[in-house]
Amino acid sequence: MHAAPTAAAAPLGAVSAAHVHVAGSAGPEPSAGHVTGARPAGPIPSAGPAPTAVPAAAATPKPSEGQVSGAGPAGPAGPAGAEPTGDIARSLLGATGCANNELPRPPANARWIASGDCNPQNEGSFDSTVCEGACLPGFTASGSFSSTCSFVGGTTCFGWTTTSTSLACKLPGCAGTPSTALGVTLPPNALWDCAQLSASPPGTTCNAGCPSNYVQAGNLSSLCAGGSGAAAWQAPTGSGITCTLEVPQAPCSNSPGPSTDGMPSNAQWACTGQITPSGSTCRATCVPGYGNVAPTVLLATCLNGVWRQPEGSLTCALSTAPCLQPPPAAWLPLGGKWDCSGTQHAAACTASCTSNYTKSGAITAWCYNGEYAQPTTNIACSPIGCSSNPGPNLNPNATWSCQLPAAHGVKCTAGCSGPSAAPDPPVAVCDFGNWVYSKGSCSGESSRSYFYTFTGPPAMIAELTKVIANGDPLTIVNNQIFGSLQNLLPLYSSYLGQLGFLLQNIWASQSTINTKRRQLLMDQGMDSIVIGMQVSLGLSDSIGTPMGASAGAGSCIVQLMPGTLANSSAGIISANHSSTESTVTVCGSVKTLFATFTYLASSIDTGSTKLVASIPSNSSTTNCSVTPDIVPGNDGNTSVAVTCQNADGSSFSGPETYTVLITANSTCSGLPLLTAAATNIRAVQSPTVIVRLASPPAPVCGGKPAVVMFIYTVDGLQPGQDLNLTTQVGPACTATLTPSPSKANGTAVVTCSGAFAPNASIPVELNITATTQGCGAATGLSHGNVSVLCCTTGSSYAKIGNSTSSINCFQHARPGATGDACAQAAKASGFINRGPGSGKLFLAQNTSSCTSAVAVGSIRVSCPDGAVAKKLLFKLTTPERYRSSERRYWVACAPPTSSAACPGKPTWIRVKRTTLEFNVTAGCSCSSAYYGLVDFASYRRLPPSVCGN
Repeated sequence: MHAAPTAAAAPLGAVSAAHVHVAGSAGPEPSAGHVTGARPAGPIPSAGPAPTAVPAAAATPKPSEGQVSGAGPAGPAGPAGAEPTGDIARSLLGATGCANNELPRPPANARWIASGDCNPQNEGSFDSTVCEGACLPGFTASGSFSSTCSFVGGTTCFGWTTTSTSLACKLPGCAGTPSTALGVTLPPNALWDCAQLSASPPGTTCNAGCPSNYVQAGNLSSLCAGGSGAAAWQAPTGSGITCTLEVPQAPCSNSPGPSTDGMPSNAQWACTGQITPSGSTCRATCVPGYGNVAPTVLLATCLNGVWRQPEGSLTCALSTAPCLQPPPAAWLPLGGKWDCSGTQHAAACTASCTSNYTKSGAITAWCYNGEYAQPTTNIACSPIGCSSNPGPNLNPNATWSCQLPAAHGVKCTAGCSGPSAAPDPPVAVCDFGNWVYSKGSCSGESSRSYFYTFTGPPAMIAELTKVIANGDPLTIVNNQIFGSLQNLLPLYSSYLGQLGFLLQNIWASQSTINTKRRQLLMDQGMDSIVIGMQVSLGLSDSIGTPMGASAGAGSCIVQLMPGTLANSSAGIISANHSSTESTVTVCGSVKTLFATFTYLASSIDTGSTKLVASIPSNSSTTNCSVTPDIVPGNDGNTSVAVTCQNADGSSFSGPETYTVLITANSTCSGLPLLTAAATNIRAVQSPTVIVRLASPPAPVCGGKPAVVMFIYTVDGLQPGQDLNLTTQVGPACTATLTPSPSKANGTAVVTCSGAFAPNASIPVELNITATTQGCGAATGLSHGNVSVLCCTTGSSYAKIGNSTSSINCFQHARPGATGDACAQAAKASGFINRGPGSGKLFLAQNTSSCTSAVAVGSIRVSCPDGAVAKKLLFKLTTPERYRSSERRYWVACAPPTSSAACPGKPTWIRVKRTTLEFNVTAGCSCSSAYYGLVDFASYRRLPPSVCGN
């Protein structure tokens, strides 16, 4: 031992006990309580007074420590004895060396090498001792770190001086993730499974995956390659990854439909409708011309809004079945027709246009294996025009000079033979190569032309055409016209004796089959004919001389023009007015019929015009009023409203047509002038709502929502009648309407949430209300019962209750344990143990005993390098149906705390669901390590005991 540079011995201070090695020559071993110093050989001085060089204030050694001699003359070596401890050792070190507990802190992940005097079990080191640092096991060193014990002067005398500081200790392998190292950006919601590791060993792979409640498609991984000192992440490989969020019971869109990855050649998906409900499948089929020769079919399942990987197989081979029908008519334009009734395999069917159409272009539909491939080209069918003027049968006394050729839809106005121009000359329209009467007449005030359309079976129409051609109806009609007019105009029966009604002519105005309307009728097994009639309306005096002729055609004009508009509040669904007919459609539940007319008059005698309205077919049971009922004789434009009600206050039932007749009584050149107009009010039945089950409701598992699909139809809607749909469902239920193919038809999906207990039947009811234009509200009702089953597979739940929101908060009971360990409310399935062994994973349960536990797999942990080594090998046996993406483990050298704080200790580390075997390095021996594992199982928030097993 090197002495201090003073003559006096160093004072003894109170220090904690430690061991100090003291250099000395061989000699007798000192007795307990003694320590040897550096001195010449000789006897150890006996205990006595302190040397005079020691200050008076110096502490007296404790009896247990014995006495210490300072530097003295040489004496014989004492026997080997106990090493100095406590204050004696501290004093000795302070005078001749450095305390080891004062060594500077080594760099991160490093420690001092425990060799020689630098061993931490020693209290100190001598002057000039050099201690070196080294990295902890598992870390790679670069550089060095050392400290030297040297004299520093002052009261301390000796201290540690750092002589090298370049040591750095790093984990071998690749640090971070491929994203941090290479700048690779993952898609939303994706993450690397190595993100929680400080570094990944060379040769390991980091995989991208998705969190819970997300469905992974594709793959992406990166390899940590290179030596332990120069390892680096390689560029990621794989098809790419996407993470799609699962939404409970959400449907999947059929556009674009399931993924086409892995689809065989000449195959396509054939999903029905616009969406596929959760739990339903979409089937793949072969394209036209190919057939499936595989023993199975290829199906993709929609689950919680995400298409799952297709299952099954499909092999499409060229086939030769013929097409037994023509191609679909929807592929052709209006007027087009297919030229075949069927087509052989690999042959084609062409199309042309029907009569009265002109074709341009070409279309070919090929037949492959019993199905037509939709053509890529099409034809155009244009209606033919008219090449000549209308014939005399369209209107007597009319002279036609149309601009020829006339295209389909062109109008032509006739001239009239007579002393003066007709006030409303005839107009014809070219309709598919034939002229069709539109409006007007060459008759003056004393003669009018009327046109009537008759519809009926073709045989009846043909017979009527023959009778008209023979002229027989003239006599028949003249004998009946007076009686008919009495029924039509009962309010003016007193005038009828003064009127000379005479049917002057009758003819078939339109008897060809070439009009579009007649073509449509014949397609339905019906036919029609338009008959023109010229009737004399002139008044005659007592000797039969016609009166009023001197007034001349058009000298007086009185018009009543129908103009009723659709009005939902009045129950009017629609209104259609033309020059020859006015029709209004109302809902059959209305109590008042409304009709509106516009009154125009000129050149009539001074005075007022009286307006009267009635329903001739129901004149004795209905009352009609006109507002205003008296108008000036010469008025440019007055709106007149007619209202009609049943005398007993009842509604106008449907289906039935009520003719509302309005007449104006005025005077022209001193003679009475009667003008009439009518509106046909068609009362129809109110629409009805029909709701029915689309199919028997599928059973659900306990704790899952109950889902029922309905089909709805709004029946009895009129063309153009609008509607609004609303739904009513039970508590905790929602309804989603999907119209198809129109607003009045579609499907409704009702979803009722709740942790329904197994072995129950859940009633699901749907009430749909359709509020239709003009008819108000109509309601349809249906219901279905959903059976709740006891399922043990397919769950996404792990926790019991709502006591915590984090999946890191676990409480575990070792399988097979009893008493307090079993009474804990489990928050997740799991296993905890110490040392190598095996055990079972159990379902999450909330029960007072472990008897209802359901095993979902097993775990075995072994020590591959021996019990003393620190490596643990995990092997899992978990059926696919019980696995989920949330599998976690922990390894520690102490038992976990009883606290379930979150996050807390231990820290859980996530493992991919596909990983069934992995190694973990502990900080202690394998046989003494504690480990735990959680593999979320399948049951649905319910104790297994409710299933009765």
